Amino acid sequence: MTGSYNKSMNHPSIESISNELRYMPLKAPFVTARGRTETARSVVVEMRASDGFVGYGAVTPAPYVTGETVDDVAASLTEMAEACAGADVWDHSGLFARLARDFPNAHAARAGLEIAVMDIFGQSIRQPLWRHWGARRTEVVTDLTVPINTLDEARAIAAGAAQAGMAHLKIKVDGTDPEASLRRIQVVHEAAPDAGILVDANQSFTAESALAFLAECSRNDLPMSLFEQPVDAKDIEGLVRVAKGSDYPVGADEAVVTPKNCWEVLSAGGVQVVNVKLMKSGIAGSLEIIRMCQEAGVTLMLGCMVESHIGIGAAVHLACGTGAFSYFDLDAPLLLAGDIADGSFELRGDKLIPGERPGLGARLSAASESMRD
Repeated sequence: MTGSYNKSMNHPSIESISNELRYMPLKAPFVTARGRTETARSVVVEMRASDGFVGYGAVTPAPYVTGETVDDVAASLTEMAEACAGADVWDHSGLFARLARDFPNAHAARAGLEIAVMDIFGQSIRQPLWRHWGARRTEVVTDLTVPINTLDEARAIAAGAAQAGMAHLKIKVDGTDPEASLRRIQVVHEAAPDAGILVDANQSFTAESALAFLAECSRNDLPMSLFEQPVDAKDIEGLVRVAKGSDYPVGADEAVVTPKNCWEVLSAGGVQVVNVKLMKSGIAGSLEIIRMCQEAGVTLMLGCMVESHIGIGAAVHLACGTGAFSYFDLDAPLLLAGDIADGSFELRGDKLIPGERPGLGARLSAASESMRD
C-alpha cells in the first residue's frame, strides 16, 4: 500500500474526505429475487479541496454484487481518505488507477470517492460533468421497476405507469417459480400494453431453466426487449449459453463488476447487453467497460441501485455525456419518498435532465438533516 499521492501546485488538491451514513424512505418495499428493502441507505462522501471546492459522492453498496456492506464502505473510505491527502484532482485518471491497485475489493467505496473527485474537477474547470464527458445527449428516459409483489400490486404499478406515459417497465422475477414469473410478465403487459418490457432475474435461474422459461415466453408471444442476468454471476458459461440460445436479448449485470469481468464475458462468447452501474465499476471502470463493449459491438445499459440523488446524478451526467447507452434503469428517484440531495439533474416524469452547475451540481438538501441515522 502506498502513502499519500503527490499533488500539483497548479491544480486543486484534496484536503479532507469525510463520510456519513444517511437513510431515505421508500414509497413502498422494494423486493427482488435477492431480498427486500424498505429503507434506502447512502454513505455520503464529502470531499474538500484547495481553493474552497467541495465535492460530493455517494455509495449504496449491494453486498451480493461487490461483497461490501455500509460498514465496509465507511472503513474503506476512511482508509482511502488518508491515502488521497494532497492528491492532484486534475490527475484523476492516475489517482483512480492507484486506488484500484491499492483497494481492489472496495468497488462501491471507490465509486463514491471517484464521483466526489470528478465533482471537484468539474467545478475547477467550470463545466458540468456531462459537458466535460461530451454532451452527446441532453436527457435520458428511465424505465420503472416493478418489484416482486402481488399480481394486483404489479398490475396497479403497470396501469399507473401507463397512465403516466412511462415508456419502459422493468419486471423483477424469481427463477425458482417460473410459472409465477411468466404470469407476472403477462399481467404487467396486459396493464401497460404499449410499454417496453425488460425482465430482471437477478441470478435466480439455472441456464437450463432460463432457456425453458424464455422458450415459454416466446410461445406466449410476450414482448421482452431484455432478459437480464438469468444465472449466477460466476456462471459465465451458463450466461453465454442462455444468450446464444435465446430469442430475446440477454444482459449481464452482476457478472460484470470490473473491466476484467467484462473481458471474461466477451471472451467466452459474449451477451447482447452489458449493464453498467457506477456502484459496481465506478467512473474509471465504467468508462473502460464502455470502451470494451463499443469495440465488441455490445449494447450498453446504465443501471443503478436504490440510490440517492448524488449517485443517480453521476449516472445521468455519464449517460448524457458519453451517449453510450441504449437502456436506462435509473428509476431510484421514482421509488424514493424523500432524498438527501438535489441539484444535479431535474426529473420530469420519466425523463432525467442534467443540470448546468459546474461539476456534478448536487447539494445536500435541507431534508437530509432529518434523514441521518
